[in-house]
Amino acid sequence: MAPQFPILIKRNIHFPCFGFSKDVHVEEINVGPRDGASRPGGVVINWNCNLGLPETDCNPHYSFHRPDPKTTVPGSGTCSPASSSCPPWRSAKYYKWNRTHTRVLIKACGIHIDVIVQGQAGKFSLIPTVINLAMALTSLGMGSFLWDWILLSCMNKDQVYSSRKFEQAPP
Repeated sequence: MAPQFPILIKRNIHFPCFGFSKDVHVEEINVGPRDGASRPGGVVINWNCNLGLPETDCNPHYSFHRPDPKTTVPGSGTCSPASSSCPPWRSAKYYKWNRTHTRVLIKACGIHIDVIVQGQAGKFSLIPTVINLAMALTSLGMGSFLWDWILLSCMNKDQVYSSRKFEQAPP
């Protein structure tokens, strides 16, 4: 079992479409086995930012996950005869060398921490809102025009509808 131990994570985010960047000082986070896991696992750093609000409201949220199913027995895999209780993990690196796709598989022993950073950003803008509102109102106007055309030209009782629609008001 790995003990609780601190790791230092420097957090920064960049949303180039909005010209927004934020660097946060190094922060200490305690990472260790979760729910009886035999190894620490991973950290998910999730940035969901509303860029219409102040920059101080754009902060990451952390969640932790276990890399192995709960049924894994600690020390069930071996990396080498010298460390039979070491939890193994693998990582592959892909690259192209002389027009040949190559993969290097790394088999390692020890603590493996996945750090996954994900996020999304949005910002309110008046121009797209006005355009969408104008399109919706135009669609409603086109709907009434289309319905009138269908009733006036395609119905058998177009004279009844026409006389009601274009009723003359007394002077």
